[in-house]
Formats: sequence, C-alpha cells, structure tokens
Amino acid sequence: MCFRAKTGKIADAGHDRIPLHGRGENYSRADAERLLRKLVIEAILQEDLKITAADTTACYIRLGPKANDVMMGKRKVELQVQGSRKEVAKIGKEPVSKRENVKP
Repeated sequence: MCFRAKTGKIADAGHDRIPLHGRGENYSRADAERLLRKLVIEAILQEDLKITAADTTACYIRLGPKANDVMMGKRKVELQVQGSRKEVAKIGKEPVSKRENVKP
C-alpha cells in the first residue's frame, strides 16, 4: 500500500483510497526495507510467517496493534532516508494540539 502497488487485491479491498497509499513510492529499496522493519519493531505492522505446501516460508504483513494510531494521526513515524541525511520521511500526520492552531 505504501509503495503505490496497483494490484486487483489492493483495489478490491479499497486500500488505494487510503490517504497513506503511495506515500513511500519514491523510497529506495534499502529505505523501504528499513521502514518496514521499523514499523514491525514498533508494532505498527506484524509479520505472520506461514509454511506453504511446497515447504517454503511465506511472510504476510498485517496491521499491528499500533497501526490505528498512525492512521488516525495520533502517532507519527520518522525515518531518515538516504540521499540527504537532513531529510526525514514522515508517515502519518503530526499530532495536532489546539494550541498549535492558535494564531497571534
């Protein structure tokens, strides 16, 4: 979802209409892998390993217990990306307080 895949399963499930869909499409492969690892470590995503009939292991990614916080804007995930180390990739919205919206 994060990398703007256009498969039938994604469209059928409506995932292509989620605001976070495609957010990471410009990431390098290394940064995309780092992001996925970070999301698993922070319990935003969960890995589900299954042994197939061909005796190989398949890894499925599912939403973790903290995924809803990111999608609702209550939690943000930051990851420095390759290229300019000053850039920080952000997934999700910044938590917003009412004080931040007050203009002088």
